[in-house]
Amino acid sequence: MKVVIIEDEVLIAEELAQLLHRHTPDVEVLAVLSSLKQSSRWLQQQPMPDLFFMDIQLSDGVIFELFDKFEINCPVIFTTAYSEYAIRAFKVNSIDYLLKPVDKEALEHAITKFRKNRGLHYRASMQEVQKVLATPGTPYYKEKFLVAYRHQLIPVNTVDIAYFRKEILIYAHTFNGEEYILDHDSLEELESLLHPAQFFRTNRQYIININAVHHVVPYSTGKMSVALLPGQHQQIDVSREKSALFKKWLGA
Repeated sequence: MKVVIIEDEVLIAEELAQLLHRHTPDVEVLAVLSSLKQSSRWLQQQPMPDLFFMDIQLSDGVIFELFDKFEINCPVIFTTAYSEYAIRAFKVNSIDYLLKPVDKEALEHAITKFRKNRGLHYRASMQEVQKVLATPGTPYYKEKFLVAYRHQLIPVNTVDIAYFRKEILIYAHTFNGEEYILDHDSLEELESLLHPAQFFRTNRQYIININAVHHVVPYSTGKMSVALLPGQHQQIDVSREKSALFKKWLGA
């Protein structure tokens, strides 16, 4: 079984290839491609594999751009950091998906599903996936931000961002303590691109990641103060008007 992996996160691509090699010995990974440009060049020169593993959002665009250029009629298993907007399309169309980080059980299930449905025609299904994702009301959330860093542009995974802060510019602060300037004009615009189950707009200056919350301090006035994980910003205020929504967001 010949497989091609399209994934711009080197560690995830290597881990996926190792999992395939370890648990599906009949699989041969023909190529690991890290961008739309590289994938396009490969598709122009090589025959179609038996199966694709594709990241949805790459550093130079969205994977569905490939389907506008090439007739990809073999099955695809998508890898993604977010599930909410994808599950409906993938389940309906018999195309599987894996949530990052990929684990052994999920991979084995996806491969079993592929083997069971092998030989089916997938082109119509792919068109249906794109149609569902493009339907008004179906949200699309950014998995990566392309940021400027030392005269380079680098992709930063959205899930690695602890919080966003607006002063004159908008800054993204990662869990590793890195700070990047984003090319966005407002937190309102940014908020629309973020998954609401993972990010919350606490006030006019901050949007925080739910995984960055260490504890919450309530005040008698109805306001709250959020303490983020050690190494992050010490305290972020939640307005009285947003306190109830904030507690609901945290699962209270």
